[in-house]
Amino acid sequence: MCMEVLGFFISRRCEENLWDPVRASRGGQAFSHLFFANDLVLFAKAGMKNCISVRETLDTFCELSSQKVSLNKSKVYFSPNTCPETRGELCEVLGIHLTSNLGKYLGFPIKHPGSTSQDFNFVVERVQNKLQGWKANLLSMAGRVVIAQSVL
Repeated sequence: MCMEVLGFFISRRCEENLWDPVRASRGGQAFSHLFFANDLVLFAKAGMKNCISVRETLDTFCELSSQKVSLNKSKVYFSPNTCPETRGELCEVLGIHLTSNLGKYLGFPIKHPGSTSQDFNFVVERVQNKLQGWKANLLSMAGRVVIAQSVL
């Protein structure tokens, strides 16, 4: 329920033009945040106005909800087009460290441009290992499908 309040604060900032959301394509839908369980991903154009708005929104939310943002676990990722000086200034305002690699989320790598099909071979290998362990050769085709679906 608290996260809905934070979502409302973010949406209001966007409506007031204090926070510029990003678009995945020119005519695409603008988005400013994504919630999943207790995780939050914020999206904004790299600029001081947006950075200050993000900081103020988080500070207001924390003050009202008595929750805290874990700055040690937080990361800021910038487009490669953002100059290094701007990155440093914005990270300083946010109090969050810069990263060039977002790592993994729920066991899957978060990739940037240049991803290849080989980047997800680890998923195929996991499935193959599971199937070998269950002696897949002795199963009917329907049994194999059920096992493959449960593994995936």
